[in-house]
Parts: sequence; C-alpha cells; structure tokens
Amino acid sequence: MGRMFAVIDTETTWNNEVMSIGIIIADYDTFDIKEKVYYVIDPIYKNGGMYSDVLEDTRGVKIDILKRRDAISNIKSVLDYYGVKYIFAYNAIFDYHHLLELKSYNWIDIMRIAAYRQHNRKLPMLY
Repeated sequence: MGRMFAVIDTETTWNNEVMSIGIIIADYDTFDIKEKVYYVIDPIYKNGGMYSDVLEDTRGVKIDILKRRDAISNIKSVLDYYGVKYIFAYNAIFDYHHLLELKSYNWIDIMRIAAYRQHNRKLPMLY
C-alpha cells in the first residue's frame, strides 16, 4: 500500500458540539480515493445546527449513526489501517480542537489553497 492521507470535515451543532464527521482516505501520489467514511454522532445531531438539514446528503457514502467514542474508535482504525500520518482539513484548527482524540496525527490546514485563487491556480475565475 502506498502513502495515504486523510481529508476530514466536521459539522457542529448550535452549541458547538460535533454532530458529524466525514473522512476520505486517498493515495498521496495518485489522489485515488481508497475509503470514504461518514459518521453522524448520536444523540448530538438531534440538537441541530446550521447544517442539520444536509446531514444525510452524503453523495452515496454510507451513513453510520454512532456514539462519539465509537465513531472515533472507527476513525482511528481506518486511519491506522491505511497508515495515515497526515490529516488535511479546511480550517484545520477548528476541526483539530473539536477532535482532540486525533491529536497524534499531523494536521494540515488547506484553507488558503482551497479558497484563494492566488494560492491555487486550479480554482476557476468567477468573473
């Protein structure tokens, strides 16, 4: 198995609690996706948040509704299975502080390259 990395995103409730975690594992050299996992955190998701209405819009990725400790355990198992050392996230500091159970991994913020054309020429011009 080649070198792998993870891209992670969380959604939070109005009370700033994690209600969902989505992860994609990809090959570092080819960017081929190896695994997609998506967890809705029970019962936290029932509290509602800005993105509650799209929790089930997973583009075909299976939804697992689990307690937080079980979701984190599963996430660690997937990351370790693929030998992931790096987690990429948009506004990584936010996700990192909400997922301190994953602090042993190397977190990399992709906000600048994902949002600003001057740092990523692959982003289209919008005018």
